[in-house]
Amino acid sequence: RVHHATTGRAALDLLEKGLAPQFAVLDIEMPELDGLAATRLIREREGKEGRKRLPILALTSNARPEDYRECLAAGMDGHLSKPFDRQDLVEAIAKLMRFRGAA
Repeated sequence: RVHHATTGRAALDLLEKGLAPQFAVLDIEMPELDGLAATRLIREREGKEGRKRLPILALTSNARPEDYRECLAAGMDGHLSKPFDRQDLVEAIAKLMRFRGAA
């Protein structure tokens, strides 16, 4: 089942309403609240409320090593650069879920 949020704020609202997804794909350039800021807030709330860690995949057109490091520093677990095809997305999600299984 897929839930779609068009802004970072909307993504946070879904989580606050009790949605418990297996993982999230957050675009770095979302309106209202970008993916990095949304991830930081998600991680903060997980820590305060003892929630299970939500695996988060960054989706971005920025593919430089420093962009990847910035995503990880914000608390994201993976990084997928645009443009990508369906197979790239499937592989990134599979890697993300393997990471979750190892935690």
